[in-house]
Amino acid sequence: WKWNESQADFYRYVKDLIELRRSEPAFSRTEFAPHHAPDVRWYHRSGHLMNTGDWSNNTERGLCVHWLGKDSGGKTPDGQPLTGNDMLFIINPHSTTRDYVLPEVGDKPGKWERVLDTDLHQPFTAGMAFPIRENYNAAERSVAVLRFVPDRNDS
Repeated sequence: WKWNESQADFYRYVKDLIELRRSEPAFSRTEFAPHHAPDVRWYHRSGHLMNTGDWSNNTERGLCVHWLGKDSGGKTPDGQPLTGNDMLFIINPHSTTRDYVLPEVGDKPGKWERVLDTDLHQPFTAGMAFPIRENYNAAERSVAVLRFVPDRNDS
């Protein structure tokens, strides 16, 4: 099989997605939680928790999904408590770039660190950190995944 550069990029992308899935306990849940589950929080792009009006608004389809890691009450497939990182999915299905306010994580000080952004040429460009309550600029029709990194004295 002869690879060209675009196939090699796609192969790396899928390989990195699989590694992300394996490395984060938040993605090893035994079942997907509905919108009212305590270990998943759904946010409007303005930063508030989704309400009934937000769910039925057909013009605003983007949202953030916060999967709690520590203290979530969730369990892994083998029944162990989840002890991983808090993870945030930013989903922008719109044909324009939109800002998404990054939510707080309880009263913990820290930052959201980008793990993945499908708009980037190298989607797994980790390390860039964004303050809580600041905007994340999500490109049109993109998904970003961020990991909460608590301040060193609050781990």
